[in-house]
Formats: sequence, C-alpha cells, structure tokens
Amino acid sequence: MSEAPLFDKCGVKVTRGRVVVGNDTYVVGNITSISTNTIEPPRKITQYGGALAAAVGIAGGFSALTEGSILLVAVGVAMFGFGVWMIYKSAKLEPTRTASLVTAAKHIPVIHTKDQAAFEEFTAAMNKVLDLRETSRDVPKSAFCSGCGAPFTDDAKFCSHCGAARA
Repeated sequence: MSEAPLFDKCGVKVTRGRVVVGNDTYVVGNITSISTNTIEPPRKITQYGGALAAAVGIAGGFSALTEGSILLVAVGVAMFGFGVWMIYKSAKLEPTRTASLVTAAKHIPVIHTKDQAAFEEFTAAMNKVLDLRETSRDVPKSAFCSGCGAPFTDDAKFCSHCGAARA
C-alpha cells in the first residue's frame, strides 16, 4: 500500500482510500459510517465477590483463632487479602471500546480495545477519511476509484493505482 496511513495500530490500517483489517481490505467509498460501542466491565460482580471473600476470611480467621489453629488463621487472612485485592482490582477495570465499519450490506467489526487513546485516534482517522470523501464529492471531476478506492486526479481517465477506468 503506497498511501500514507492516517492510523496504523491494533491490526488496523486506515488510509484515504482503504481500511485494512488483518488480511481484509475495505474501500472507503463503500463505507457509509462507523459504529462505536463501549462495554463496561462487570465491576459489581467483582466487588461483591471480593466483599464476600473478605467477610468469609475474617469470620474464618476469628473462628480459627478461638480454636487456636494457626493454619486456619493463615487461610482466613489469605482469604481476606484476596477479597481486598478483588475489590481493588475491580476499581481499576477498563471498559472495552469497539468500532465497526458500516456498509450498505453489513457491519464489519474492526477494533476491540481497552486502549482509549488508540480508539479515539482510530475514530478521528475514520471521521477524517469519511469527511474527505464527502468533501471530494462536492468538487466536480474529483472521485475515488470504484476498484481500489484511490482518489482520481482532476484530469485522470484511469486509476493510477489499479488501472480501472473512471466512471
């Protein structure tokens, strides 16, 4: 691909004419929009599980302490520590962000990441590409190749990238 990428992370490459996802290439001219979603992690389950583990650890530790069993006290302290760790980790869980390319035929999953910066960079690149496509439609004699998505120059009759005739 000779075009300079606007985005090249997470296995996705976005240029002015194409979006490459793994081994699949999609022409920007066929993309109508992008669809995004944020999936929140199950924090409540982790917090309740951690609180339950901590409570069982405290109860078991005190029960073992009254019986004089050092091993069971250690198990109770470990259980309490595990419960506190679960509560702490649940606060640090990151949401997963997903994006799909929307065409006339289907939604194509493109990116699935917890990296917010990469996700925002991808959506900005896609918005720029789609805006450039819309802007170029307003200008006479400017178009994109239906075969590969590369932009035509004003006076070109054939695509310089794939050789397809200008429609």
